[in-house]
Amino acid sequence: MTASLPLVVLISLIARLAAFAQADFDAREFQARRKTVLEKVPDGIILLRALSGLKHWNESGFHQDASFYYFTGLANIHGAILALDGTQKESGLFVGPRSGSMGADLHGLDSVFLDPGPQTEDVLKIDHVVLGDQFVSFVESRKKNNHPVLYGDGPGQTGRTSGDSNTPPGLGAIENPHLVWSNILRQRCPMFFISSRAELLRDI
Repeated sequence: MTASLPLVVLISLIARLAAFAQADFDAREFQARRKTVLEKVPDGIILLRALSGLKHWNESGFHQDASFYYFTGLANIHGAILALDGTQKESGLFVGPRSGSMGADLHGLDSVFLDPGPQTEDVLKIDHVVLGDQFVSFVESRKKNNHPVLYGDGPGQTGRTSGDSNTPPGLGAIENPHLVWSNILRQRCPMFFISSRAELLRDI
């Protein structure tokens, strides 16, 4: 017996949604968290990066940055930036391109990479999910909005001392990812006031 067209469409839709299934993932909860913090920064943009956080010596694998995870629920995604834009009251996720077979065994919301576009936006309840190559143009476009504050990663005590111990003064960070990111923001966005996100997120 041949399945009717409406049934085929329904099965296809269910399969697509199942591909994004993740245990205990509540997109609306993460959406509410983002909305709360957007209200706290009417003059700024919070930038959160997906990167492995500090681990104990006996821990292995990728440990998602705690703040990034708190606002997205994405435990394994690599190379992404979440921009919480208080000036526009919207959030944007800039995702990296797929890298060969890396993370091929992980699917849906457990994936290492996510596809940009409306389907992912709808599942995550994030206003915009686009490729990372649009991040610079996004920052440039916000220069027109009275130079908002950029709240970036704070290296913390441990981050400030990780790597670059032998780097000659004046060259800037090379090995330290926390300081490299901070320096890049300052060089690329000299008209912005760059501040640490730590104090802002402490009470959320």
